[in-house]
Amino acid sequence: MPRTLYVTCPCCRELLEVDSEDGKVVKHHKSVVAEKAGSADLLTDIIHDVKSKDEKLDSQFRDARERERDKSKTLDDAFKKSVEKAKQDKDIKPPVRPFDLD
Repeated sequence: MPRTLYVTCPCCRELLEVDSEDGKVVKHHKSVVAEKAGSADLLTDIIHDVKSKDEKLDSQFRDARERERDKSKTLDDAFKKSVEKAKQDKDIKPPVRPFDLD
């Protein structure tokens, strides 16, 4: 039964799949760290990426909150208009209830 070991290459920092029986490399996977290894300041790049994702999420949350607030105002206005219309149309009788038929 072949077992696969996952090892990080110390030179290129890629993830290697190694067959434990014969010691051969089956696959290699490029990592995010390996792709950015050419960058002069890796930690600064990662921090910048995290901050930009955080700002994006904050703006999406603010937009969703604004939409909900607008939606609430629209529903409140529609309800108030319906109440005013019901008060103005007093000559309309309410529907007959089944209990009143007895």
